[in-house]
Order: sequence, then C-alpha cells, then structure tokens
Amino acid sequence: MSHRPLFFALLSMLLAAGSAALADESAPGSDSQSRAEPEWNIPEIMVIGSKENVNALTGSGYFADVEEIQSQGYDDINRILRRAPGVSIREEDGYGLFPNISLRGVDSQRNNKVTIMEDGVPTAPATYAAPSAYYTPTAGRMHAVEVLKGTSQIRFGPHTTGGVINYISTPVPEGFHGKLRFSYGTNNELRTHGWVGSDFNTGAGRMGYLIEGYFRRTDGFKRIDSTASLPGSDGTGFRRIDPSLKLFWEPDTEKYSRWELKVAGTDLDADETYLGLTDSDLSAKSNRRYAASRFDNIDTNQLRTYLRYTQALSEDFTVTTTGYYNRFRRNWFKLRGDGEDLVTETANGCWLGTSACTLDYRANRRNYYSTGLDINADWLTQTGSLDHNIQFGVRYHQDRIQRRQRNVEFQQDATGAITSRDADDDCSGGGSACRYQKAQAVSAYVQDRIDIGRLTLQPGVRFESVRGTVNKGPRDEDFTSQPDKNARVSAWSPGISGRIQLNDAVSVFGGVHRGVFIPGPNSLEKGIDVETSLGYEFGGRLVTGPFSGEITLFYTDFDDLLVVDNIGSGGAGDDENVGDVNAYGVEISAGVDAAEVFDWPFRNPWNLSVTLTEAELDGDSESTDNESIFSGGSDGNDVPYIPNYTVNLGTGIETEAFSLFLDANWVDSSYSTASNTTDPTDLNVGETDDYILLDLSGRVKVTENTALTFNIYNLADEEYIVSRHPIGPRAGLRRMFLVGAELGF
Repeated sequence: MSHRPLFFALLSMLLAAGSAALADESAPGSDSQSRAEPEWNIPEIMVIGSKENVNALTGSGYFADVEEIQSQGYDDINRILRRAPGVSIREEDGYGLFPNISLRGVDSQRNNKVTIMEDGVPTAPATYAAPSAYYTPTAGRMHAVEVLKGTSQIRFGPHTTGGVINYISTPVPEGFHGKLRFSYGTNNELRTHGWVGSDFNTGAGRMGYLIEGYFRRTDGFKRIDSTASLPGSDGTGFRRIDPSLKLFWEPDTEKYSRWELKVAGTDLDADETYLGLTDSDLSAKSNRRYAASRFDNIDTNQLRTYLRYTQALSEDFTVTTTGYYNRFRRNWFKLRGDGEDLVTETANGCWLGTSACTLDYRANRRNYYSTGLDINADWLTQTGSLDHNIQFGVRYHQDRIQRRQRNVEFQQDATGAITSRDADDDCSGGGSACRYQKAQAVSAYVQDRIDIGRLTLQPGVRFESVRGTVNKGPRDEDFTSQPDKNARVSAWSPGISGRIQLNDAVSVFGGVHRGVFIPGPNSLEKGIDVETSLGYEFGGRLVTGPFSGEITLFYTDFDDLLVVDNIGSGGAGDDENVGDVNAYGVEISAGVDAAEVFDWPFRNPWNLSVTLTEAELDGDSESTDNESIFSGGSDGNDVPYIPNYTVNLGTGIETEAFSLFLDANWVDSSYSTASNTTDPTDLNVGETDDYILLDLSGRVKVTENTALTFNIYNLADEEYIVSRHPIGPRAGLRRMFLVGAELGF
C-alpha cells in the first residue's frame, strides 16, 4: 500500500487545480460553456480514430469511445469488447485482470495471438520474448479502445494472426479542463479517476499537459473457507493504481511539428488464485474458495514511457518517430496443481484444510523489459488520376524476460494450521525455473490506400526478422554460467483489401492476408515453427439516416497452430505446434436511434452485435503435452473456449437530465479442451456454461458539470462457469452494485 500516498497526493493536486480554475473565470481557455465536454489534442496514435472512420475501412474494425466506456462504468476489457463482433472472451477472475481474448477463432490463451498497444506503442511486457505474459492495460481509464481484424492489421505486428487492440489513454484537452469520477459499491469496491490538463500558447509555440490518476480497490466477490485453526477470509480482491503524466510542445515553426512525452505506471496487488472448485462445490456456492488458496497473491508493477516526435516535411508528407521504454515486474505466489489434483486433494481434505499434508506453492517471479524506436511515415500523393495514401515504417525493438521461480512447501496439520515452511531457492540445473530470454527484432511495413473513384484498394506487406536468445543455468544475476543459445526467424505478412462505395448508403469490402505468430526465443531454440494463417473476409455496410449496419463473412486457415505453455497450471508444459485449424463464421453489427425514426423528444439508441463462429481442428491434434488444452483433439473437434455464438443487445433512454442503459450479453457454452469431452477425474476437461448477463447503468445530471451515477452488473445474479483453467472450473462475477458521482470543469 506504499503507493497510496502518491495517489492521494495526485488526487489533491487535481482537486486544487480544479478549484483554482473554477475560481478564475478569466484564465486562458476556461470557457465555462465547454468545460464539461472538451475538445482534444489527439496526436497520430490512433488505429481507426472514431466510430465514423470504421465505415471507411477496407476491412472490419470496431471503435469504443469514451462515452460508450463510461456510460456503463466499465473497468473490464471483457465487458467493453462484448459489443465488438468477432471477439470471443474467456473470463478468468471476474474483473478482467487476466483476459483471454480471441479474434475470429484464434486460440485465446493470455491474448498472445493479439497485438496489444497503448497509444500506438507495443505495451505487452515482452511481446516477442514472452508473448503470453499476464497483462492488460487498465480499461477504466481509457479514452477509447480500437479493434482491427483482417488485412488492415498488418501495419501493427508482430503478431498478425489474431488482430490488433489499441488502447487510447486520455488525451490532453484543448483549453483548461478536468474531470473527477468516484464510485463505491458491493464488496467495498472503490473507484476514483481524475485528470486535469490544458494547452496554452507561449513565445516558443503551443504547449500542453495532462495529469491523471486512477485508483480501484475491492475486497473481491469470493470467500475463503475457514478451518478448525484459521478463520475464513473475504480478502480475495485487489488494489490497482495508475498515475500518468503527458506533456506536448508544438514549436512555432513554419512547418508543423510536435513533441510528446508520456510517463505512466501501473501497480497491482491482487489476492488472486489459479485454484477453482469442483463442479459440485461450485453449484452449491459459486463464490467459495478453498482454504489452500489463502496465500495466493500476484504483485505487479509497470513503468511505461515514450517520447514521440512528429514532423510535417510538407503538406502531404509527415514522419512520426517514437522512442519507448517499458518495464514490468511481477511475482505470482500461488498453489500448484491441475485438474486431476483438484479431484484428489479436495477428496482427501488437503486443499480444504481438514487433513495433514504438504501444500506446494511456487513464487513465479518475472522481470520484463522492452524498448524500441518506431519510425512511421504518411505520404499523400497522386499518380495520374489515382490518389494514394502511402504509409510505411520501420521499427527496432528489443525485449527480454528473466524468470526466477522458487518453490515453497507448507506443512499443514489436520486442523489446517501451517506448522512449517520450506523454501527451495536453488535454480541449479537450469530448466524452466530460472531462464533468461531476449529478443531483438527489426520490422518494416508498407501499405498503400489507393482511391479510384468509388473504389478503394489497400495492398500492403509486413516483414519481421527476429533473433532470440536463451540462457538456462544456475541462479546467477547475469546467467553467465552456461553459454547463450540463439535462433533466428523471419516472416512475411502480405495482404490486400478493398472497398466499393456502391451508393451513398451501401458499401462492400473484402480482403485476404497472411498472418503470422512468432514463437518466443525458448521455442525458436527448440525448433518450434512459426504459426501461419491465411485469412479471408467479405462484407457489406449500410449507413443511412439513424441506421447503420455491417455483416462480415470470414474464413481463416491456420497452419502449425502454436500453443504456449502457461495455460497449464502445473508449470511443466511446453510450447508446441499442435496442427492445423479452420475458423469461419459471420459477424453482424447494427445500430439505430429509434427516437429519430419516430421523432421522439429523447434519444433511444439500440445496438446489436452477433458473432457466429466455427473453429475446428483440421486433422488430429499433434500435441504430446498432457497439460495442453489441445491434447487428445480429433479431426473436426472444436477449438477450446471458442463459443459457437455470442450475442450482445443494448438499448437505452437518454435526455438532457438523465440516461438509463441496459446491456444483455448471451454467450454459448464451449469445450475447455480439444478432446471435446468431460472427465470426472480431471476437472480441467469439460464445458463452460452458456449464460445471459444483464448490466444496467444510469446517470442523473445535477448541474451543468456534475452528475450522479449508478451501475448494476449481472442484474439477475446469474451463476455460471466461465473457465475450467488453470485449475478447475471457476465462476463469473456475481451481482454487483455501484453508486457514484462525476464532476467536470
């Protein structure tokens, strides 16, 4: 909790700055008529840019803006992405701390097949050296979230198999503005989000700043069992803090240029576990946790920085250069086991705290570092009657991971009391416990958007060259006891897409591209192949008056599907190529404001998102790892955790004085392993539930710049199994209430 003083000091600064601005009506940019809804200084960091820009894409995309995110009070990327067609989610903890996101049928393990960015910068802890690290940006502080699928994603590697998710943090406002949001609710949930910023002119040009802080804590919705010797606990929640600073300077020069600096961090302390429940125990009490999980905790800390320089060399040619550095550290101390252990250890009472035994824990410590230089150019030109928007760039990126694991044994007596603790701090002999991995990558892309009347064509290609280094040895600071092992790989991702504007309302689009997923250094050194895919999409859009709609057909053929090791709970799994997969389906999205149709004096928006997906093994699984979720898969079996359908339907009523929104999300059941079976002796093997979740939110305007809010998640208090990994079935978030207030200035 040492970061709390920093957060509350930042919060005090926000309040003081806001009070000063409200008192000084003559301050530059303090127009009281526009304080609540500022305009923004948004640099060239967006993938799509706005909801309207989606209609101009030559492929499929989705854009969630700040109004959409904040109207439902979401701080869970799983919930935000429910409206995005083509997205499948495997929940794990109920709060979105560890999302597992799939785009168009790709396997969803730890987002490893999705390129995650924040403000256009790769933000995963080590996207090359450890693509499946436990990480997601804090969704509740975001200004927008963008999703790209299909050919349009090839600019944003390295992983072009699944797609791109770009998180847009709060931009610097135009003029002096600020906002403070506060909410409190079930399980002592507390959220505070505040920012203040401005731009102003100086003799040296225009400058701007943004100071932001985000804080969230909760006791959690699960309860740890008591034993004869120990009381139970409701401490199953987390605390997360996100401070951030942004500065920009636009020099007073003839040609436009801009410098931007961002320094931000995230600190997370969560009493989260790998351990689930047996099916019978979950049915009886879904928010239960066994006594053996009482020591489980993950502690993470991240520093994110970038310095970006944009220079307009002419009216038609702009170059943006970004240097970035990220550091991420975490330690997850957790009980070890798997789905078979869940059956035996609960039956004999060990994990229940009712019998004498040894509890095996592991401190999974990781240090990640990533840095890079990214140069991108945007050139508008013509050749004859053709208009071109040529985008090209090159990036040098380096990242690394240091694994320093330690096993701990607790001796437990028959009353659940811990009588002794033995720690193994010896990494001699190497293996997976302590390992150093490093990746150096050079990538380049070029993409040309060609406008020919009503036809737009967009060919492009991306190239990746990666050098991976692995060192396994005794626990030594520099891992110098054994020689490094190196491996190299190169991969191409070409593609072409197009769009035809048939009339003012209707357009059709389509494309084909080659996707790649590059293994980490340890896998490359073992000879694991690059996963490749060939993806096709074809769709149409209708935008007329208050109605908009899109339907997309997609088909993706995966070769040498790569499955990473950390889905297994015992920690002994291996990366492996498991065979081929075919994924195909339909994405449908539609929206309309019924009030415009019927001329009502209020807004009545409706939105619909439907995803129908078939993701199947093309041939028997080649997995030889018993921990793999693809073990035992047969030709034609479903890919794990990809539901056949998801449906999201939302509506609301909105006036100047109040708003009320209801979202319904319907998710089909799915198998947890490629064997598509159930196994009473291994509770990792089975199915998730199909379920319908209702989320209700409301907002009442009190004054021009203040409002009261409320949120109810899982309105019907649905109990459902969202996952059977890492160790057995686990339930989704139970019903939760929040009430809050907003102040804008």
